[in-house]
Amino acid sequence: MKMIPNWIPADAWAGYVEMRVSIKKPLKTERAINLAINTLERLQAEGNDPGAVLDQSTLNGWQGLF
Repeated sequence: MKMIPNWIPADAWAGYVEMRVSIKKPLKTERAINLAINTLERLQAEGNDPGAVLDQSTLNGWQGLF
């Protein structure tokens, strides 16, 4: 499994993962986790704060990262 990079805030990541479990849409596979990390990496390159992206998805109960 790809390690969670240190530029992703651990508390924001944990909150997102917990929210996904609570809505019965957990990140079940290594591929799903890697895709989420890759999405955060792309969003960060576009100028978005990864912690804010995770918190927004957690707050709104979104499966995806925007």
